Amino acid sequence: MTADERDPAPVATTPGDLKTMQVRVNRAGWLEMSRLAQDRDVPLEALMVEAFNDVLTKHRKPPVVERRQPVKR
Repeated sequence: MTADERDPAPVATTPGDLKTMQVRVNRAGWLEMSRLAQDRDVPLEALMVEAFNDVLTKHRKPPVVERRQPVKR
C-alpha cells in the first residue's frame, strides 16, 4: 500500500474545490440508471458517485469521490 492509498487527499470543503463531470451514455443505459435511482429513491448523482468509488476501489485506489453538499443560506 502506498502513502497515497493510506492518506487520501483532503475532500472538497468549499464550492471552489468541486469539479463538474459530464458523461454521455446511450439511451438504454441512461434509462436503466434513472430507473434504478427511482427504485432506490436516491438521486442519479448518488449512483454515479457510488459507481466512481467502485471503480477506484477496483483499481486499488481510495474511494474519495463525494457528492456536493447543499448550499446553506
